[in-house]
Parts: sequence; C-alpha cells; structure tokens
Amino acid sequence: MPALVFRQFREWRHLTLRTGIAVVAHTASDLITVYGSQILAPLSTWRASLGTTFFIAPWFTLIVLAGFIAGVSNTSNRLPRASRAVLLGYLLLQGGFKQQALSIGRDHAS
Repeated sequence: MPALVFRQFREWRHLTLRTGIAVVAHTASDLITVYGSQILAPLSTWRASLGTTFFIAPWFTLIVLAGFIAGVSNTSNRLPRASRAVLLGYLLLQGGFKQQALSIGRDHAS
C-alpha cells in the first residue's frame, strides 16, 4: 500500500523502517511498565515486565513528546538525541530506585 502512495521503492522502505521502529519502541515501553505485556500471546498468558515504570508515567511521556516535537520542528538531530539520552537516564534512575526499594523491603522483611 505505501508503494502505491509514494510510487517509489525508497520511500516505501523508509516508511516501513520507521513503522517497524515504532512497533518495537511501543513494545519496549509496554515491557518496562509494572503491568507488562503478553508478548507471547496467544501461545502463553505469561506477562513480561521489568516493572520500573508506572502504567501512566507523565515524565516518560513528556520526555518522549519533547523529543518528538523537537524532531518534527527542527532540522537538527541534536535535540531528539538529547531527549533519548535523558529518557535512558530516567529509565536507569527508575531501575536503580526499584532495586533500592526491593533491597529495603528484603531487609525489613528479615
């Protein structure tokens, strides 16, 4: 279908690549939530979850949205790349907080 719209193979490949990246990014963002995702459905009901991010994460959304807007409105790639770096730092910070909370919980339980 995209080939019919663009009538050139190169634009079709570009659109397909971006769509694939969007699907993988969405799946990854589902995996970091506490709710998780059934990535093996319908073969299994198991939920994969890292559990570092709450289901509704306003800071996560704002960082992604800022990078998207910067990428659309600016010809430079520096701002979207900075947004990805900030997002990675934010996720690493959340992971560290989760490990710290688990450690405190284990110490308190024993």
